[in-house]
Amino acid sequence: MNNKGISPLIATVLIIGFTVALAAIIITWGSSFVQRTQRQVGEQADFSIVCSQLDFDIISINCEFSGILKTVKFTSGSAQEISDMIIRAYGENNDVVVAQTSLSKSLEGFGSATTNPLGLDPPKSTEVVKVEAIAKLTLQNQGERACQAPIVQYIPKAGAC
Repeated sequence: MNNKGISPLIATVLIIGFTVALAAIIITWGSSFVQRTQRQVGEQADFSIVCSQLDFDIISINCEFSGILKTVKFTSGSAQEISDMIIRAYGENNDVVVAQTSLSKSLEGFGSATTNPLGLDPPKSTEVVKVEAIAKLTLQNQGERACQAPIVQYIPKAGAC
């Protein structure tokens, strides 16, 4: 008899070899994936903790004669430095204008800072009725990111803006 093919012993060895090689590849990829995910979750948790410890407030706002929001002044009651702010100005009809603004200097811990001139003009409105601020932090190896909380609100007195 003239058998052509591989013996069952060699076939079994090849199947086991392919299985071991495939398992090694999956374990290598999986461990790096798990480590990367674990690092990202840890960084997000650290950032959320720092954000939750923020204590800042809007002291005052300054408007031009036509209701255009020009500057916002902040104060900080926590040690964390705030690198920048996102400002939302609401008009009489709850129209909102969002501005990515720059602080004149970082809001250092237990300090105060003022925005650079904004020029926010709420659409279809003659008066700013509410201003909100969202802090942006710069943490090591994470770059600058906006906090999800707290969002600070300031409601000016009627006719103030």
